[in-house]
Amino acid sequence: MQRHDIPGRESVKQDIFCLSMLRKELDIQKGCVIDQRTPLRVLHRRANLAREKKTCILECERKDVDGWIYCRIKLEASAGTYIKEFVNGDFGRTTPSLGSKENYYDLLELDVLRVEKKSIRDFLTRRIKLDIIRC
Repeated sequence: MQRHDIPGRESVKQDIFCLSMLRKELDIQKGCVIDQRTPLRVLHRRANLAREKKTCILECERKDVDGWIYCRIKLEASAGTYIKEFVNGDFGRTTPSLGSKENYYDLLELDVLRVEKKSIRDFLTRRIKLDIIRC
């Protein structure tokens, strides 16, 4: 069983803070399900898989400076979401994304604020299920 097949992994969430910049005005969807292929930056060491992840933008604050729009975004994402690629689109490998070919969008800072932890009971339940599958 591979890591991405572990039951319950997709329910773990993380809160993330991003500082990013873009050229043009952008309409941001509050919550969405995204399809991500393995990012180009890790493709040499990871399988080229498509993954479905959930994101939800909790806060968005913007400021215009010298023709650029700077955004401070706080978002919640499911475990394993590639945030850099959610922001810039990774040449169409992450859809939908904040950036596109028509609108340059880049990440300046990224901080993980919180990772939801599973209880020991959830771990034991998952372990028992894995043992049953192996028999």
